[in-house]
Amino acid sequence: MTRLKVCPQCGKQYDADRHFCEVDGARLISRPQHAGQPPDTGNGTDPGPQTGLRQRLQHIPKETVVGIIVVAVLCAIVGGVFAYRKSNAFQIKITFEEGHGLQVGDTVFIRGANAGQVVSAAFKNGQFVVTIDVQTQMASQVRRGSEFFILTEKIAMNKKCISIVVTDPNSPPIKSGEVVKGDDSLFRYYLGHELPKAAGQAIKEVDTLLKKGVDAIKDRVGGGDE
Repeated sequence: MTRLKVCPQCGKQYDADRHFCEVDGARLISRPQHAGQPPDTGNGTDPGPQTGLRQRLQHIPKETVVGIIVVAVLCAIVGGVFAYRKSNAFQIKITFEEGHGLQVGDTVFIRGANAGQVVSAAFKNGQFVVTIDVQTQMASQVRRGSEFFILTEKIAMNKKCISIVVTDPNSPPIKSGEVVKGDDSLFRYYLGHELPKAAGQAIKEVDTLLKKGVDAIKDRVGGGDE
């Protein structure tokens, strides 16, 4: 009986004068060989790198393998959802002269309704370029000629928002990916939109009070006649 050396990782056998495995570099250990048993010199019986890899993988705990599979599946799902969302997103790029404190994640409003959010905001070539995602069901309301403002949210006063004012609902819709010019003038926004709205509301309230006053006079006059 002679003594050979064997790799503890891949099982390949070597002559006694060898010390390290050619496949994985592991240190060889001695193992007796019975008479008549030819040594494994690697001709025809070499397990090769793939076999050695399989044997090494067998020593990995099942919990680790399961964890790797779960992480890979979750990454695939998240990547698929992101790719689908990106391919189906309705996006508009808006250029402003200043950032006015707008940040990624701030809300986009159309006629006071939550319609999307800011997905990127940065200065490029001297302009503040904002990319917004608009909800699919709201995208058809964004028409050509609409005005885009950076305002302070009415509820959260420390946050900014994008307000889209639709000036002509009958004009053609804006297409996804278009670049439009934003309006940096808050004076123009309040003078052109908020002031007329407030004036209209005040007129309605005055009209309501006048009607109530007239009705009260009629009731009093009618009661006096009786």
